[in-house]
Amino acid sequence: MGQESASYQVVPTTTNHYVLIVDHLDDNFGAIQITVENRDKTVGANGKITKGGSAQLVLKNHPSLDNHNLEKLSAKQYAITAINKEIEKQQQKSSKINK
Repeated sequence: MGQESASYQVVPTTTNHYVLIVDHLDDNFGAIQITVENRDKTVGANGKITKGGSAQLVLKNHPSLDNHNLEKLSAKQYAITAINKEIEKQQQKSSKINK
């Protein structure tokens, strides 16, 4: 979190989907850099064990990130919302296949 005294919580929702909740950021923060690392080891077709990769994301301060515009949910509510969205996506895929 760098120089800020912000706190964060990572909420796993569905497979490979997470919600990152960041609290106590200064209203005039510049940006947040998030690094995601896959620590799971996988076995390739050649039998070689490899470690997952990583990715970085930088979110610059923008009015759309203002916490007054976001609904604060519990971890359970975030999970339910993510699961419902995933069900909706799967239903849309199924409808396209059936057509």
